[in-house]
Amino acid sequence: MALYTLKEESGTSNGPTTADGLKIGHLNANGIVSKTKKTKSNGDYQDDDIRSWIQAFDVFVVSETKLTESQKATASNGKTIDDVTPKGYTRAALENRKAGIGGGVATYVKDCWEYENVSQGSFNLNKELKRVAAGDHPCQYVHGVIKRKIRGGKWYNLKTAIDIVGMYIPSKAPCRKETLRHLLENLEGNPENVVVLGDVNIDEFDHEHLSEFSIS
Repeated sequence: MALYTLKEESGTSNGPTTADGLKIGHLNANGIVSKTKKTKSNGDYQDDDIRSWIQAFDVFVVSETKLTESQKATASNGKTIDDVTPKGYTRAALENRKAGIGGGVATYVKDCWEYENVSQGSFNLNKELKRVAAGDHPCQYVHGVIKRKIRGGKWYNLKTAIDIVGMYIPSKAPCRKETLRHLLENLEGNPENVVVLGDVNIDEFDHEHLSEFSIS
């Protein structure tokens, strides 16, 4: 699980605010629905329930949801994807795998933040590095932006919008390095402040290729 906390100067009480303290988390779930447990008698979630992990963050990205486009995905615990969203949160984005098993990305956002879905999809790059419809090993991504925060019952624009990208690139996908580059270089709106989370199997890249994706 990954944690990112944004720190900025405090906003004013009557003007644009900042994303100070915005906590962004990520989990490679290996199946999102199966991580939902029985709720405690007092209504709280168990410590190993994915909903309790989501509640520890303002924005939480899940990769390898392992849902397909036609699958309602009822796990052995009787839960479905509709049961995953915890109280006080919204499932802001969900991109399922179009075929096969594995993959998938979802984003959950605390209700005090406004998330705008920019784009999402599933695709592959062919040998000519052109974007094509998803095949046997599709890649998924979701791209959204945080622009406003509610404070004292009023919504305030952030001084700096925060773009959040969740992605999954399977290890068997062709042109994985080029796919990652393609995603990062073609984000809609040319955002300046981007947090990228997900599972891209970057550990399987050659060491010499890692420096190409360093962040300054």
